[in-house]
Amino acid sequence: MRNNIYLGVDIGASKIRLGAIDSNGEVLSAKTIVINLTDPDKTLDLVKSESDILKKRFQLTACGIGAPGPLDYRKGIISGSPNMENWNGLNLIDIFKNITRIPCFIDRDSHNALRGERWLGHMRGAKNALMLTWGSGVGGAAMINSGIYSGISGNAGELGHIIIDPKGPECALGHKGCLESFIGGKAIEKKYGKSMIEICQEARDKKAETLKIIDEISIRLNQAIETYRQIFDPEIIVFGGSISRSLSLFIKESNLVKSSLLGADSGLFGSAYLAMENKR
Repeated sequence: MRNNIYLGVDIGASKIRLGAIDSNGEVLSAKTIVINLTDPDKTLDLVKSESDILKKRFQLTACGIGAPGPLDYRKGIISGSPNMENWNGLNLIDIFKNITRIPCFIDRDSHNALRGERWLGHMRGAKNALMLTWGSGVGGAAMINSGIYSGISGNAGELGHIIIDPKGPECALGHKGCLESFIGGKAIEKKYGKSMIEICQEARDKKAETLKIIDEISIRLNQAIETYRQIFDPEIIVFGGSISRSLSLFIKESNLVKSSLLGADSGLFGSAYLAMENKR
């Protein structure tokens, strides 16, 4: 049986990705589980079933977990997530130790997305870089002088909550006019009555009305990127998450701004890497 295989777990607002990944970054097996937001136990039972299958197939060394913030990563507890209210207060470290029976480590999902990109993506070799995860919301993480900047609480790097327009709409966390309130998938659907998948497809079909929406999003996105550039002076800014593959519809990719090589799975790879770096 192969050694140095890690279980990566990426917990999102609507689904969990988990997979067995080796130390070279090869995905040996991966699965998506739809989250039951009202009953975490039902979701965790499914996670246990999949974990048991993976443990029979592979000799898992450790488990890395990425979870939405705000997160008390020292205790492994989600605290105050507006999208996962029934998951708030759960001790994910203890839960996953009981599920997997192997050492478990946890960090914010966006921090793990950056880890994944630094390991296998565009950030390889970079010392100063930013990661944005763009899906139903906008998450973020910052690497400064080769280290992930966590701040006092471990929740630093919330790049989606920089204020673009103080008179703008309110996001789920109560921030008025932040980037997420303008370009997050949920905010867009609330404003226009269409999902980002629909909007991106209509934009490819050159629908005039939709192209105006694209322009509005593009303006807000460029505002944020210029702000990040002035504050952090990064080598690269990488966009991951479900919308990242459509990034070129909104902005021109360049040496500074790129969509993730890992797509929506940067967090899965980063979670595995979190386990790997803690077990070295």
